[in-house]
Amino acid sequence: MRVILIFISLSFGFVSTAQSIKKAFYKAYSINSPELLEDFFTNWHLEIQPIQDSEFLDLNDTVQNAYLVYMEFMNWKNKNSASQKMHLVQNSMNIYFSKKVCFSKEDRDSIVSLNISLDDTLDLATKEKYLQKRNGEFSEVVKELYGWDMEPKALFCKKETNFRPKLSVSGKILFLSKPYYQLLDSFLNENPDENKKLFLEPYIEIHKNLVTQKWEFTPYRSSFVTFDSKMEHARVNYGIGEAVYLKKENGIWTFVSHRLLFYR
Repeated sequence: MRVILIFISLSFGFVSTAQSIKKAFYKAYSINSPELLEDFFTNWHLEIQPIQDSEFLDLNDTVQNAYLVYMEFMNWKNKNSASQKMHLVQNSMNIYFSKKVCFSKEDRDSIVSLNISLDDTLDLATKEKYLQKRNGEFSEVVKELYGWDMEPKALFCKKETNFRPKLSVSGKILFLSKPYYQLLDSFLNENPDENKKLFLEPYIEIHKNLVTQKWEFTPYRSSFVTFDSKMEHARVNYGIGEAVYLKKENGIWTFVSHRLLFYR
């Protein structure tokens, strides 16, 4: 009986918290108050803090490396993006392993060559034309048509929940836990209204998913990490067909390249 009461109490606390979050957010929207919206984001930022050093040390080696890879990815992303007041960060991370992570120019060229040779719709003359390089590079059209990945199939390793990396970015970090995700998703996509988008856009990035036609509030929340078998190379897939490649040197993950991934 005591266990049931504890469960009910915890469930009620969760619902109460979710309701208070929703109430504060919709109050800001109902009176179109940037000040209250900033207060809402500040409270969110303070509520869910980045992982502490003691917590990080308790993680296994794979998860620690996933954190470090994502942090380096976000360092690169921040350097190549306009400054933002708020940064939405996914609150979970899927981790995969593959025998190989293709990242070098030689890897990419071998993928293009292999895919051309395997294309039974091309005659020999067309294949030879496509395989010709100019200044050591395939044409942009050929790379777009045949540059999709042919890595060994990645195997799912685990989903790290409560993912809270420490990030060196301007603006406030907002970890996208389930209550906050549900709130923003329902706000934007239930009875969609352009005014809702305009209300949030000064603070967070919003785009329309061309497949589902739903508004999404960060293109990076569904990124995932793939390691090679030796955990020396990694790829972060993010957004709509983009990837960043990294390598580990002297125990430190560093950025190698950014790619658009094309699929036929």
